[in-house]
Order: sequence, then structure tokens, then C-alpha cells
Amino acid sequence: MAGFQTVSKLVSDIKSAVIRQFGDESSVQITDADIYRWVNQGQLEICRRHRLLKAVVSTNVVAGQKDYTIPNDVLFVQQLLVNNQPVDYRSFEEASTYILENDPNSTATGQPDMWYEWAGTYTFWPTPDSTSAGTNNLKLYYIKAPTNVTALTDALSIPDTYYTALLKYVMSQAHEMDEDWTAAQVKSQQYTEDLQQSGEDNDRINQGTYQRITVLPEDM
Repeated sequence: MAGFQTVSKLVSDIKSAVIRQFGDESSVQITDADIYRWVNQGQLEICRRHRLLKAVVSTNVVAGQKDYTIPNDVLFVQQLLVNNQPVDYRSFEEASTYILENDPNSTATGQPDMWYEWAGTYTFWPTPDSTSAGTNNLKLYYIKAPTNVTALTDALSIPDTYYTALLKYVMSQAHEMDEDWTAAQVKSQQYTEDLQQSGEDNDRINQGTYQRITVLPEDM
């Protein structure tokens, strides 16, 4: 049975811990904007390294339409399926070369067996035809980026098991801004160690559920 990870911490929890360390209750030395920036940087790095936030999005495949807009929170693509069949990924350069050699006029249609990305658009080859079109039959399994925080009341995106690592990251940034290089290095090392331990704990929990299922508009 897959485990479930609690996400309960707020930005205010990070700020409270930081100002206790610095004794800066009036936020003169460290502003809320500093906290937001460091939290956003830290969460993104943690999610990149441990691929935490799983999601799946579905939309319609339209006959004759080869280009589809992707969600703006995609960090990594795990798998893309059309009609429950995996579609292979190729880099833009690889796909361009292959299509130029095998379908220079881009007239091929059918069940897509390749996709590539450019500037936020996913392109299929061959172009879907009527037999591969359908409702919500394009599924994208991906790792999503954390939501940027902009207020002390905002919730963190990462599970509580990563809270200590994030706090160490924010503390290292605060010490660096204060030009306390020794303390910054110590906290940075502690952050790395905590992040590794959190990752091991995360593997043991084995979170196997997807956090969000979204249906995109048909005319995306």
C-alpha cells in the first residue's frame, strides 16, 4: 500500500525559525521578500533533485492536430500516452532529423509514436488521424514544479519530511547575505545531508499516488 506524506508547513514556519536564529523580530535585516525568494529557490531545487510532486493531466487528441500546449508547471515528463500506448520522446534535433529523412512533407498520419517539445508545445509524429483521436485519451504523467509562495500564509509544496532540509537551505542563504561565510557553509552542508536523509525517508514511504488529475480544455 502506498504511503501518504503530510504537507502541513507554512512559509510563516520558515520565517519564525529564521528570525529566532537572527533575532530579527522586526524583519529589518531579513525581509519577507527574502524569505519568499529563498523558499521558492529551495523548494524548486529539492523538487528537481527528488522529483517529488507527481501529477497526471488528460486532454483530447484531435484528428489533424499535431501540436498541444503543455501545463506550465511541468518540471519533468515521466511518460506520455495516446490511447494508453506510450509515445516515445525524442529531442527536437533528433525528431527534426528523423522527420526530414522519413516524412519530409510532414504528411504522415496515424497513431503517434514519437513526440518532441519546443517552447512549451508538444508535437506528435505522425499527426493524429481519426482513429487515434478521442476524449481525454492523451495522458501526460509528469513531475510538477512547486507553487511559488508570495505570502506568509502560503503553504509549502513539499512534504513535511523535507521541511528541515528547506529550513537549512534558507538559513544558509540568510547567513550568506549576512556575509557570515562560515555559518553559511555549515548550513549548506547540513542542508545537503538533510536532503539526502529526507530522500531516503521518501523512498521508504514510497508515495505512489498522483497528487492531481486535471482535464485540459479541448481546444488547447
